[in-house]
Amino acid sequence: SHNTYAEGEANNKCIDCDSGHTSPEGAGGCGQCGAGEYADVGTCKKCAAGKYSKVGSAICVDCHAGSYSASDGTETCTECAAGKYQGSASQTSCTSCSPGSFSMQGAASCTTCLRGTIAPGSGAASCAGCPEGSATLSTGQTSCTQCTTNTYAKGDGNVICMPCASGYVSVANAGTCTLCKAGTY
Repeated sequence: SHNTYAEGEANNKCIDCDSGHTSPEGAGGCGQCGAGEYADVGTCKKCAAGKYSKVGSAICVDCHAGSYSASDGTETCTECAAGKYQGSASQTSCTSCSPGSFSMQGAASCTTCLRGTIAPGSGAASCAGCPEGSATLSTGQTSCTQCTTNTYAKGDGNVICMPCASGYVSVANAGTCTLCKAGTY
């Protein structure tokens, strides 16, 4: 019968094939299933997309969260690229992170951008700090708010625009305030 074999010509006793090996009916030995395959009643069958197997496997294994297998018969799963994620096992693709969030390679979920940082589009691998003269107070933002006249934000990654001190002024989107000219306020 399938998945058994007989050693020698005069042997009438069938021996079971080892796990991950197959034999057709009447065979004199068992063969090992290849990578991306599993043993099923005398034949090797390809693992379905979203699963994988090593050489000689009796079963296919689900790709873990953060990875995928797009086609049948794969030996390994592929990690999701940075900017993408997969939250479930046994999947065939990854999903891009939404604007305002990011992910590293192999992520099972996306991370919301912190205050003072943004991710303007989908599929971001990191969040960028708001440039000088702008800020964002909330998490998960897609754009920075420019500082208004008489406020400033020095350097990158600002959470708020600070008001200029008394006797100082600034234009919109400024990184510093300047001293008022003599005779003005």
